[in-house]
Amino acid sequence: MADGVRIETGQVADVAAGLAADADEGFASAEARAAALHAHGVVFGAAVPGGTMLAAKERYARALAYTDANLRAYRRMAAVLAAQADQVVRELGAADRISEQSQRRLADLVGLS
Repeated sequence: MADGVRIETGQVADVAAGLAADADEGFASAEARAAALHAHGVVFGAAVPGGTMLAAKERYARALAYTDANLRAYRRMAAVLAAQADQVVRELGAADRISEQSQRRLADLVGLS
């Protein structure tokens, strides 16, 4: 008699671990580096008079702010996806256990155990 459904969850668990590592290490590190690099603000061309340089500095400052925001968002999403992948592994494992228990009960009922 078969011993349950046996859903392979190894790859999902690997994805969860990888995403968690990205959230905890990769994106966190990039976020910290970006914050340190951008903490000084935009200073290039400070001595150059004129609206063109000011406009360029303002666009650059907005681009840096968007980059920093994206790094924070990527880190949050990696953490969310890792948690969801972990939940998938737990749910599939529970399905395996329930299937195995059901098959044992059926085997008992028909006298195959």
